[in-house]
Amino acid sequence: MRYVPTLIGIGIGAATSIGIPSISFATADVPLDDPVYLQLYRLQDRGLIPVAPLSGLLPLTESRVQTLLLSAKQPLNGFLLPPNVEGLWIRPATRLSSRLDFNDSLARAYSVPARPRGLAGAVELACEHQEGRPCGNGALALMELDSSMGYGSWISAFSRLSSNVSSAEGAAVKVDRLYGNLELGPTEFSVGRNILSIGPGRRTQLIWGSQPPPLTHIGLSVGSIDLDPIRVKLGGAYFVGRLDSPQRFRGNLVTVSRAYLQIADRLSLGISNLMLLGGDGAPSFTFGQFVEEHLHRTGKWPGTGISDRRVAGDLALQVPSLKSTFYAEVAFEDSRKQFASALAYDADYLIGWAATALGPNGNYGFLIEFSRTGVRSQEHDTFATGTTSGARTLGSPLGPDATSVYVSPRWDISKLAVSVSPWSEVVRIGSDLYDFPENAAIRRRASGLAEVRLRAGLKLLGNLTDALRFEVGGFTERVHNEAFQLNSRTNMGLYVSLTARGLGTQRVATSK
Repeated sequence: MRYVPTLIGIGIGAATSIGIPSISFATADVPLDDPVYLQLYRLQDRGLIPVAPLSGLLPLTESRVQTLLLSAKQPLNGFLLPPNVEGLWIRPATRLSSRLDFNDSLARAYSVPARPRGLAGAVELACEHQEGRPCGNGALALMELDSSMGYGSWISAFSRLSSNVSSAEGAAVKVDRLYGNLELGPTEFSVGRNILSIGPGRRTQLIWGSQPPPLTHIGLSVGSIDLDPIRVKLGGAYFVGRLDSPQRFRGNLVTVSRAYLQIADRLSLGISNLMLLGGDGAPSFTFGQFVEEHLHRTGKWPGTGISDRRVAGDLALQVPSLKSTFYAEVAFEDSRKQFASALAYDADYLIGWAATALGPNGNYGFLIEFSRTGVRSQEHDTFATGTTSGARTLGSPLGPDATSVYVSPRWDISKLAVSVSPWSEVVRIGSDLYDFPENAAIRRRASGLAEVRLRAGLKLLGNLTDALRFEVGGFTERVHNEAFQLNSRTNMGLYVSLTARGLGTQRVATSK
């Protein structure tokens, strides 16, 4: 696996060198919690749009969403910017969201006396998949204002202003997101602070998911490059960013590389590489060493080089006859000579089955995910706070040595314009101790008590008007052997949110 970054670089370079028609997809990104993604997943599971766009790098731009809808002969979403927009456009209030949270939910640190970990942050259901938003025990009121502007569909800027009041930390106001996109042909450049999601998982991603806060970064992505007549498309992306504190080395960098193949619109094969390096007090490096580190790991095992890394491979397969998409992903901290041992103990696994458009009118669906994290998942030696940002893991929020089975059916009540999604999850987190010899297989040194979490919840999503939607949800979690001790507790929470789209004045200078 040491040459995985080289293959990714070759894939991106090849993509940028192939001449294709210029298509503009540089409008602002659509937030990951927008209901248009459920609409797109339904189209994907039915085979009406290709598998790759929703199985790799998210969020999608507004123009990309509209283009996918048009390709499936669906009506355009009136709250998104038209794909043929021209001239200067300004939207001072693209979206306004408010949320109330009430939680009796205590966090359990990943690193506890019974099982120390090289990982910052905590296991906390109230904070999972929250994109770094404030969360936790107590009451919280949150408001977010999204604004955007640009010129045509080839340059845009986006901001999100966030304010919150919590019973634990008081009031705070911040600029949560601020970024710009510039598109040149099939290549898109982005700079600023924005959310990322990488991988095919509908709920969980192993390399980068909806757990951490937005990333301050500069990046390049290449859209699908057609290789007709063999019905193969190539694409890729590369980002360099700065992780949020706490970090062992303040200001350390992260690089993310990804490349994918889409075959016959039905199968997507992807490979991703994440690397931590730099920061105050971290091993120093020159620009040449920085480039070389992307090509192969420098230094000797384990963790004595200038970087720590994670590598993942993934696939997603459409089966329109079943109105389903199947996906899988496997990730490693570092490759080792004893590859079978790494597969057994040191790898993260994700397997999912999504069917979102069942029934005569597509009003039923379900999601099933199985995930298993390695015994030192996202932990590292040099960067002892692990692959985290803002004390949130970049990958699975369950942390190391965890096994999860998640099931969520969904049905739409058309008369009420409400979607109902109950869910349940069983989680087991181990505390066994392992040895990682350089020239021998990984071996278990001691067994420990396992923590078991039984989780369940419900989410209601619906529209009050065309422009105003609501979401109501809650969860309960019974934790046995918390922190690997003989004690148990119950966590629970409730939230209510309202989101208004298209508020204020939307001015488009000219549009065809």
